[in-house]
Amino acid sequence: MTPAPVANETQKAGLAALAQAFAHELDGKALAAARNEGQNPTAFSQVLEQLKAFRDADPRIACVYTLEQQNGTVRFIVDAHYGLSDGSGYPEVYETAPPALKSPVTEPVGLGPYTDTWGTFYPGYAPVDTG
Repeated sequence: MTPAPVANETQKAGLAALAQAFAHELDGKALAAARNEGQNPTAFSQVLEQLKAFRDADPRIACVYTLEQQNGTVRFIVDAHYGLSDGSGYPEVYETAPPALKSPVTEPVGLGPYTDTWGTFYPGYAPVDTG
């Protein structure tokens, strides 16, 4: 098996920028409601549809999901693959989260490669304004 090449700083910056662009588009109030109310048919569905649309708009994107971090524990909130065999559940603990997520993400970051139970990826993360 050949290891995946490590993303260079330009690629990581691109991943961070993509994550930030999506974080700005995501309805933060709906995300907060989904986090607080669970799989409420309105807010959860609204965020789920936004995630799917973002994923489907760019063939380079394999997965789009939202997370929360509390006291070093990372949980999935809404995953574009929710309900599918390769999706995470609500509010599933992300046991194999990248170390960079063990503290709150306060600015966009690109990583990679990162391998977890879903495969090897080059992830980007950015905070979402839920206020």
